[in-house]
Amino acid sequence: ASLRKAFKLHVSPTNLHYADIDGNTGWQTIGFTPRRPKHDGLFPAPGDGAFDWTGILPVEDMPHVYSPREGGFASANQMNLPAGY
Repeated sequence: ASLRKAFKLHVSPTNLHYADIDGNTGWQTIGFTPRRPKHDGLFPAPGDGAFDWTGILPVEDMPHVYSPREGGFASANQMNLPAGY
């Protein structure tokens, strides 16, 4: 629980893999991520206000997995967002 609270303190977006003493593992994207509903971030946005930020995405709403039943985690510069995110 305290580690998940610390995720909110991280500023630079990154993938974080973690494990605890009880054998639980997890993957979480963390970082300062603006909400910009009309823009996908692939190209620069015009400066006319139409694509302004509407807030910051809470870490709870970012892609994450906690203690999957099977499999593991890896990340190496690939697109890591779920389909439709």
